[in-house]
Amino acid sequence: MEEKEIEGFCIFLKNSTNSKSFFFFFPFSIFNINFLDWISYAIIDSVTDSFMPIIRDVELEVDSIDDLVLILKESEQTDMLKRIGSARKKVTSLSRLIISKADVLRTIIKRQDDGIAPDSETCLYLEDISGLSITFIFIFDFYNINLFCSLCLYFFFLVFLFK
Repeated sequence: MEEKEIEGFCIFLKNSTNSKSFFFFFPFSIFNINFLDWISYAIIDSVTDSFMPIIRDVELEVDSIDDLVLILKESEQTDMLKRIGSARKKVTSLSRLIISKADVLRTIIKRQDDGIAPDSETCLYLEDISGLSITFIFIFDFYNINLFCSLCLYFFFLVFLFK
């Protein structure tokens, strides 16, 4: 049997949360586009997808704070202010990270549209990731508003209890 050499590129990804490794081989012949576009897409998509578990954790924390502010007794509310503050800090820092990623994606998409790679199908995929990052920004804004309302309720109950 004759061996045939196939030109392509490999991507090795390691998931840091569960230590699983993924190895992908992409032959150049199946793509009509530049392979560097696909590498950049794969890296940016991996970074964006890595935010999903963190967003779920923040969502659970915000929901639990929202529920607990209304039902905790006076003796149980000592750590609530710290909990709200740490959740707001986490939401703000994640929001700053996502905003910078969205700006980078907009710049890459603009450069591809301006002629660096005008026929690239990767631009469609990058716009999809950009839309996802903008959705993340709106989600973090919602969480920040929700935490602000929880903080106001917490202060209201403190004033009401000490009257």
